[in-house]
Amino acid sequence: LIFRKFDLYLSNNLDTLLPNFLVSRMRAKPLVYDSHEYFTGVPEIQGRPVVKGIWSFLERWLLPKANDFITVNQSIASLYYDDYGVVAEVVRNISDSQLPEVHKTRAALGIPQDVYVLINQGSGINTDRGMEEAFEALKKMDHTILMLVGIGDVLPLLKEKARLEGLQEKVLFIPPQPYLEMLQYTLNADCGLSLDKDTNLNYRYSLPNKLFDYVKCHIPVLVSDVVEVSSVVRNYDIGEVIPDHSAASICEGIETIRKKGKAFYSPGLEKAARENNWDEERQKLVEIFRKYQ
Repeated sequence: LIFRKFDLYLSNNLDTLLPNFLVSRMRAKPLVYDSHEYFTGVPEIQGRPVVKGIWSFLERWLLPKANDFITVNQSIASLYYDDYGVVAEVVRNISDSQLPEVHKTRAALGIPQDVYVLINQGSGINTDRGMEEAFEALKKMDHTILMLVGIGDVLPLLKEKARLEGLQEKVLFIPPQPYLEMLQYTLNADCGLSLDKDTNLNYRYSLPNKLFDYVKCHIPVLVSDVVEVSSVVRNYDIGEVIPDHSAASICEGIETIRKKGKAFYSPGLEKAARENNWDEERQKLVEIFRKYQ
């Protein structure tokens, strides 16, 4: 940053804000802060009051000094307004409308044919995302498998759990894929999972882009009752919301989706895909950055 000159400095999340602020002031250039999460609510710093206090101090000092402030949903924008009195422009991190030109079959992807396929995907297969409980539910369901496509800190534990509990035939661990290749798996699934637990503010108000991947691939979803995700699901009637993370609730939700069938959710999925995609959302970013040209 010090040795190269730029016309604008864009800081993604709080851990990059201080150096961008210092250099932008030194160069007399605008600074845009783009917060992809409610940083002081992330689970990694909960129970660490000194660390959290330092990050909170930096955010309170620096955020009001940014020329523009962007965040990913209205709930998080409201938290920041309550904390600092700063109004954020909401630009949701959602999928574009792009899909693979040729759809691969289950056989081509190594997915069993005559089973009900659940999927959880992305780079955030982490602790408190509900996958341990999904495994427990999976034990109670016949002719059902779960695909985990992507990476995350809880994957080693899940692989060991699958081995110890005899779930190797019911769980497919698929490494990270290029985006359109990942969507091949999504297109072949029957139900998408988003089961974040309400263990911290960041998860409570998260809106993961995998939800919109499921939507554009026209598969119904089973989600936990966290604010932003459950609101989308209920507003468009694109799946079911579980009241808790018990195996019984997960099983009941999946069985409801299975019995209703994809056709029941299709109108809502089509409407949600049409109204929630990056092709529309990106215009907000264009307007923000246009003023600095």
